[in-house]
Order: sequence, then C-alpha cells, then structure tokens
Amino acid sequence: MSRIENDFAKIISSPNNTKWRELKNVAEAYGCKAKPGAKHWKLYHELRPRPLTIPVDLKLVTLN
Repeated sequence: MSRIENDFAKIISSPNNTKWRELKNVAEAYGCKAKPGAKHWKLYHELRPRPLTIPVDLKLVTLN
C-alpha cells in the first residue's frame, strides 16, 4: 500500500484520532489545496463551491 492509502485507512478506522498531517496528505492527493488560518485550516477543491473549514489542534484534527 502507498502512504496515501495507509493514511486514508487510518482516517477511516479511527476518525477521532486523525493527525492533521495524514488528513492533509490525503486531501492534497485528491486535488485539494490547504490554506492555514489561526486555529483552522481551509481545504479548497475546484468541485466544491465553498471551502471546508477544519479546526486543527497541533496533534489531532477535530472531526465533528
């Protein structure tokens, strides 16, 4: 398995323990662009009219 596939499998199996680096790598592999904010990151994709805003802790991503 590639690194992207491994990261995706980790996200699916345990979404509450997702590291931002893993999520960012998977999102960028699928064509998203990540832009930082103060405590949130925004993921942009050409097929989505508005960005997806993700609250990011330095270690874990909050997926609610």
